[in-house]
Amino acid sequence: MAEFCAARAVRVVDSRQPAPRLARVGGSGHMDAMTENDPEAALRRSLFRHRAFATGLLALMAALMAAGYAMPPDPAALFLRDAAKAGLIGGIADWFAVTALFRHPLGLPIPHTAILPAQKERLGAALGRFVANHVFTGADVTRFLAGLDIPALLGRFLADPAMSTPLAEAIAGALPRLLDSVEDGRAR
Repeated sequence: MAEFCAARAVRVVDSRQPAPRLARVGGSGHMDAMTENDPEAALRRSLFRHRAFATGLLALMAALMAAGYAMPPDPAALFLRDAAKAGLIGGIADWFAVTALFRHPLGLPIPHTAILPAQKERLGAALGRFVANHVFTGADVTRFLAGLDIPALLGRFLADPAMSTPLAEAIAGALPRLLDSVEDGRAR
């Protein structure tokens, strides 16, 4: 069970794979004009908008900090400058911390960065063990399955024509192929 959970528990982007590029239509380069053949296009557009918003806030903090230095040194200007400086430093620190988990920031091989790609197998196995030992223990699964009345559930499922009709059609379509694949009592 632990191996099953470990194999499926974590999906970390492999840093050796190039990130998929966004296809743009026309020359404007506007993100909303992307082609819709990518099922994750809406997610990519949302990510682009959030990144643009965060970058805009970072630029606003830098501009407010510069304006605070240009103003005469009164308490309001000092407060504006220091608040903007704190916002700018906090934004850069957050960017660095999140980026450092997945890759080397600015392409520099800084120690203790790109942690997740380097440790994804170990982290996936540890998360799988945790799920198997603490979330889906054998006793919990047994207790859950013992509480199910499977014959009653199956009976309700088959009694509903909206469920039983498609199931019967699928079985009727697959049965001839299944019987054709069996030759002399053995599967081919």
